[in-house]
Amino acid sequence: MDSPILVAADVSSLADLDRLVGQVVGHVAGVKLGLEVMHACGGPQVVEAVMGHGVGEIFYDAKLDDIPNTVAGAVKAIAGMGVTYTNVMASAGLDAIKAAVDNCGETKILVVTVLTSLTGDQCFDIYGQDVDDQVRYFAEMAAKVGAHGLISSAKQLPYLRKIPEVADMMFITPGVRSPGTATHDQSQVETPAAAMQNGAYRLVVGREITQAEDPAAAADRINDDVETALDV
Repeated sequence: MDSPILVAADVSSLADLDRLVGQVVGHVAGVKLGLEVMHACGGPQVVEAVMGHGVGEIFYDAKLDDIPNTVAGAVKAIAGMGVTYTNVMASAGLDAIKAAVDNCGETKILVVTVLTSLTGDQCFDIYGQDVDDQVRYFAEMAAKVGAHGLISSAKQLPYLRKIPEVADMMFITPGVRSPGTATHDQSQVETPAAAMQNGAYRLVVGREITQAEDPAAAADRINDDVETALDV
């Protein structure tokens, strides 16, 4: 099977990015470029560096959260780089998400629901709802304006897939950890195998791969676990 992994390239130099991508290309579906590497090295430069390796998919993890006009302009610039995905925070609101969708060209718009680092209490403090209810609300809002996918914990996927308007969207799941792996700053954690069984389209995996002695081997272990689980 093809790998479902988007490896989170949370590095602070082009040299480190080049080294990591060179190690995992062919073992993962693509690379997620986050705020650290964007701000350290510049967005267009990091995209060009990854494209030079022939990586299949590039997720430009911009986490846009601004007024609709600003989101529209940012998405136009990001889409112009030729990346596969970029994202908007659901908290930016319906009009901002629609502005992203209307200006994305060939790039797919993913909507961030509730960050997987938030506990249930923290989610309630911010939004006044528990995690499941808030994710459902954001998911239905994103679907209403034609967003292509959602970013949420894999724990929410079983009920999201039962919502007709949401069921056909791409589900991109961070907070993925193999059994026995440290959860670090994540609160809503699921295993790669369980995430795929729940209906994930792509798994965002960072430190389990990037901090491994052999990143390619670490990616392959996850790929094997997923394939075994899906064959059951």
